[in-house]
Amino acid sequence: MMSIDQKETLSKQVLEELQGRVDLCKTTSDERIREIKERTEQLREFEGRAKIKIEARFATLRKLLDSIEKDALLELDMVASSDAHAQLMEKQDAVKKEMDEVTKCEDSIKKCGKRNRVGLINTLPMTETLVNSIYFEESRKPVDLVEPSIVENNLREELFTADAEKHVLRVTKTGRMKLVDNCVIVNQMNVRSPQDSSDNVIYDMCRVTDDKLIVLDNRNKSVKMVEDSVVSKEVYHDNCPCRVTCNEKCHLVIVCDDKYILYSYDFDLNFKGVLEVPVPIRKPYGLDVLASGNLLVGDRHDGQLYELCLNGPNWLSVVRQIASGFSCVDYVSAAGDKLAVSHGNGNSVRVLSIEDGRLLGEVDQVKGNLNWPLGLIVDVNGNVVVCDSCNHRVLVFSPQGDKLKEIKGFYLPRAVKLSENHEVLMVAERGGRIKLLSYMQSTT
Repeated sequence: MMSIDQKETLSKQVLEELQGRVDLCKTTSDERIREIKERTEQLREFEGRAKIKIEARFATLRKLLDSIEKDALLELDMVASSDAHAQLMEKQDAVKKEMDEVTKCEDSIKKCGKRNRVGLINTLPMTETLVNSIYFEESRKPVDLVEPSIVENNLREELFTADAEKHVLRVTKTGRMKLVDNCVIVNQMNVRSPQDSSDNVIYDMCRVTDDKLIVLDNRNKSVKMVEDSVVSKEVYHDNCPCRVTCNEKCHLVIVCDDKYILYSYDFDLNFKGVLEVPVPIRKPYGLDVLASGNLLVGDRHDGQLYELCLNGPNWLSVVRQIASGFSCVDYVSAAGDKLAVSHGNGNSVRVLSIEDGRLLGEVDQVKGNLNWPLGLIVDVNGNVVVCDSCNHRVLVFSPQGDKLKEIKGFYLPRAVKLSENHEVLMVAERGGRIKLLSYMQSTT
């Protein structure tokens, strides 16, 4: 028989576990509701613009057709020649064909608009030829894309093409073209596996070597090793993997899932064990490795940062605690004497001193117009690169919070990493695509 104290202790444990599950469900549902609302608003805005454009085009074509018909009647009265009559009929047929084309466009939008998959830029005919390679303006060397296609943002408002000399151009919905400064995309790769059952959502990635990446596919619950743009190995989890980092000194890959469990693998993705998280950490989430080889962990429960030391194969101990100033931590990154932390729901990113935790700078919704900032990384100069996810862009700002660069052309970017020489920026976006950018050129 259990004593009353034992029963009370057991009841408290069960209540704490249930409360943790309820908190997790609330967080997940809030994120999903937010995403659905944003996509619904985008769709409504797009449909309104599309209808206005089509109605204006219809009105113009109707006026043109009326004018042609009036001219035809006048010329038929004045000229009895059959040749003149035939020319007028050809003009009238050409206008009718153009009106039929616009009608098909409108029908396509009505059918596909509800699915938020088809936009005006995809249905209206484009006369430009898309290229299979993106060229540097300086080196003038082409780099073949893995999947040659339209590079577009989520609203389908612009695409990229090239002129006769292979200069990269941005084509907007209004038909205007702008020359893209320097290079936009060096290369891109898709980490989708044949056995994947749904769209890939890359929550995080880490670089083992410049030609080997570890990628977390949250939607398909797998950890993937990508070598030379090809998935060479894949390990499946019972839960959804959310964060990953590589410890070169210990030759370990550390993965955190949505149940706040830390797993360790070697650099070939062979399972090593489950890491025991020390008290007082309750929900380890943000992960990175400091220059000392110690692990930097962000606690999603209270927003605190912890430096942890690996004392044994599966045992971690707390070295020190750093206050992030946030109530929740999503991503962390450290380099040199600075660390950065993002709070997506709070639309804010902070830069702190690693030595004493002092606040160096901050970018938020007011200062930087951030909308759900997620993955970030600190470069060798202390600048912070952050995925401004719901604004579909990547921002680069100084440690003091001053904006240095804005890079567009992404769809819900979530994770970002730099190559070893910090010349190539890797950005993971929704759909399992990883785009590689020339970082030095893009930040100058």
